[in-house]
Amino acid sequence: MRGNSHVRFGPGAVGKGSAQQAPRRRPTGALKGDEQDFKEGAVRLVRETGKPIAQVARELGIHDATLGNWVNAERRRRGEGNSGLGEDERAELVRLRRENAELRMRCDVLKRSMALWVTDAVGGR
Repeated sequence: MRGNSHVRFGPGAVGKGSAQQAPRRRPTGALKGDEQDFKEGAVRLVRETGKPIAQVARELGIHDATLGNWVNAERRRRGEGNSGLGEDERAELVRLRRENAELRMRCDVLKRSMALWVTDAVGGR
């Protein structure tokens, strides 16, 4: 029984050898309608309790890699990852770069138009 916190005892189980391994899968339909709430709650458990991902996953009956993916996605979304930018910030950066390119084009068009106007004004004397 050492280290096996997911050991389950069946009805009428007595003594050694009567322990059964609990399935690592969640019960069927546990995430159907409330999957997002379940994910958020699982991630919140990891974040707020400070427990290891593997331990929380084992307690919830899900695979630790799945919970790890959810936690990493939430960290990226919040901007806590290694990249320093969250998903919202990345989207804003893309938008600002596009806007910057458009403004540079407009500025270039205005410069060329001004140069043509000056040339026409000076040459038309």
